[in-house]
Amino acid sequence: MSNRLSPFTKCSMVLGWVAVVALVLQVTIPACGESSPEKKNASEKPAVTESSGGTAETQPEEEGQPERKLSLWKVIQLGGPLMYVLFALSIAMVAMITYYFLAFSPGNIMPPAFLRRIQQTIRDKKVDEARMYCAQNRNTVSYIIRNGLDAVEKGPRGVLEAMNSEGSRRASALWQKISFLSDVALISPMVGLLGTVIGMFQAFMGITQPGGTTVGMVRPAALTSGVAQAVITTIAGLIIGILATMAYAYFRGVVQRIVINLEAVCSRYSDAIAEARK
Repeated sequence: MSNRLSPFTKCSMVLGWVAVVALVLQVTIPACGESSPEKKNASEKPAVTESSGGTAETQPEEEGQPERKLSLWKVIQLGGPLMYVLFALSIAMVAMITYYFLAFSPGNIMPPAFLRRIQQTIRDKKVDEARMYCAQNRNTVSYIIRNGLDAVEKGPRGVLEAMNSEGSRRASALWQKISFLSDVALISPMVGLLGTVIGMFQAFMGITQPGGTTVGMVRPAALTSGVAQAVITTIAGLIIGILATMAYAYFRGVVQRIVINLEAVCSRYSDAIAEARK
């Protein structure tokens, strides 16, 4: 019954990660602003009218005008070109999490049905049949047992060394796979920090006259655009980095359990394989 429910469990966990990402984006996007900087600056300017005496009078704008909310695409645009890099990193993170849930399943590592049949075949001392069965079933534990069967003539010590060597290679491959998720967790905040520096630089460059280099006149559009880029890229980089770190911590525990089980398989089947030729 548990084997039948495992696919639904995996799908629910993947959908859970997607829901977390969507919820975080839904919470952080309104925090970035209710409207774009250009619209906000324009709305803050009072209307100027000329009175009958020739003097200019300011009139406040009408209240109650609907504000334009930011969409996800608008937030990405306000974040600058680095937001496309962060968006690609987020897609890669979701793809890797989905792949790891499928690749680290018991059916791909050590299927119970395969272990039962190969154990019975080895007990019956059918080495050639066991070797053929391992070649037909390509999973992690089948490669380890196949190496032990190929070294059956070397005795118990040679079988154990062959299985341990193949197990070490398979374990290294598993650690190498999840290391890419750790790279995403490290790179994303750095990209966000780079966007922060670029955005603040643009904000400081906005404090200058339009045609010269004299400091003192503030250009609100350039200032708010730079600050928006700094804030948005920082938030996006931290969100991706935190989620990737959480996922890496989870799959690190999964790989550790897999390695322990592979070591148990090596010690359990090495003696049985060595006795199959007697």
